[in-house]
Amino acid sequence: MAACVPIAGGSLGQVTERCLRPKPAERYVSFAELRGAREPMLERKTGMRINTPQGGEKIVDFWMLKGGSLETLGRHEEALKCYDQALAIDPHNAQARYTKAGAEYALARWREALSSYRQFVQSAPAQESKEMAAARKRIDELEAKGI
Repeated sequence: MAACVPIAGGSLGQVTERCLRPKPAERYVSFAELRGAREPMLERKTGMRINTPQGGEKIVDFWMLKGGSLETLGRHEEALKCYDQALAIDPHNAQARYTKAGAEYALARWREALSSYRQFVQSAPAQESKEMAAARKRIDELEAKGI
């Protein structure tokens, strides 16, 4: 397999070659092990160090990404819980408010969605955005239904 793929030189080439070894026992056991091999290269090359939350700590971005992934899978109820977690960490996070409204809308929770869209419009930065326009459109739609 390795003969079919052009391998980079240096330490990156060594990491890539190990990922492509035919015998699974010779590859990295986990992404954590692979990350452990790659992060020092990034630091040497750029001077940047990756700081990851320790001890299972979850940050807003974690909950937002997990919620987005669950929504993509059509699992809106679980996504909604993730957005609630993000808002528990940062109650003023406009993007979390917007995505929460979208999950509520997908679950046909019209009153909750309307409330969340309104909160988003009030808390979002003043600049116009696709999200702001979409939120206003949903508000108009839900109000027209008498919700």
